[in-house]
Formats: sequence, C-alpha cells, structure tokens
Amino acid sequence: MSQNNSILNLLEIEDQNIKIQKVDTTIQNNEKVKLIYASLSYPVERCKNCGFKSVEMVGAKLTCA
Repeated sequence: MSQNNSILNLLEIEDQNIKIQKVDTTIQNNEKVKLIYASLSYPVERCKNCGFKSVEMVGAKLTCA
C-alpha cells in the first residue's frame, strides 16, 4: 500500500479520485500539525450536497455559489 493510500485510509476517505499532492508539517497554536494537500482528479460541475450547478474554487476549497 502506498503512502497516499495509507493517508486516505487513515482519514477514511474512500473516493479513489482524490489524489494526495504533498504533506507538510508545521506549528500552529504551539502544536505540531500535518497539512495534507489533495485534489480531485476530475472537474466538479455540480455540488453533490445541494445539486447547485455553479461551483467555484475559493482558495483550495470548492464551494457552492
């Protein structure tokens, strides 16, 4: 099992279209934290939660518009 698959398994993410880009370690509020950067391997055209057609990229987070 690759490191990427191990990370997805640990986070209980089953979507095979999510690809881990990198993992960084940083300090936030005097605590050591891991930042996991990931992306979808396909474009999102519709919100899966509400069905709204307009989805915009806001920073690194997709949100309904």
